[in-house]
Amino acid sequence: MMCRNLLFLLAMPAAAVPSFDIHLETAPELRWAEVTKYYMKDILAMGETFNRTLHNKFTVEELKEWADVLSNGVPKEFLDEFRGMEKIVNSPLWTADRLMLFNNLYELESPTMCSGILAAQQDGTVIHGRNMDYSFLYKMPDGSTHDWPDV
Repeated sequence: MMCRNLLFLLAMPAAAVPSFDIHLETAPELRWAEVTKYYMKDILAMGETFNRTLHNKFTVEELKEWADVLSNGVPKEFLDEFRGMEKIVNSPLWTADRLMLFNNLYELESPTMCSGILAAQQDGTVIHGRNMDYSFLYKMPDGSTHDWPDV
């Protein structure tokens, strides 16, 4: 039975993985615009689940402390990137502080099981990979449920 399931999975067409060119010469506020717009539906849908998760785990004061510590510990350029994404997303669920908290899930001790790699080739090409072996279920506007592998 397991072999039949494996053959079925191998026969399934792979979903195309999008590719983006991020130019560091671009103003930080605009640098992630293409990526943000591409994933807009999922970003907006994740907002409610992410904020509910945060508020179940932290008090409002703790979230403010986390945001303050994180914003004081990163270069202004990173903050400007988050502000640019916040402007594009244009949702009260996704402030620059919330985007920064989302970007720091490991530091927030959620999840604890993923591994990732960041490497640079000799020609300067940066390679990023992450094992998304935890679940983050959220509802899309059409009522379907998405998870990390869907993004």
